[in-house]
Amino acid sequence: MKITWIDDCILAIKILESLGKRPHLSDIYKVVWQIRHANGRSLPRAWHGTIRHALNAHGWIFSAIPNRTARLGYWTLRKKG
Repeated sequence: MKITWIDDCILAIKILESLGKRPHLSDIYKVVWQIRHANGRSLPRAWHGTIRHALNAHGWIFSAIPNRTARLGYWTLRKKG
């Protein structure tokens, strides 16, 4: 099975939330870097943009935390159902 950037973002958000943190974009960057580095996967030069694209383009998976935090870069996973 091919691991995608979306998979890495989902895992990063789950890890951050399991630590009791609100997943901020800067924290998502750090955790995705750690995940990809630990698993020997590449990080292209524009990897920050790739993460932002994964979050913004897949709104059925990811959601900016509403209200005033949405513009501050906090993200969560959408609830199923």
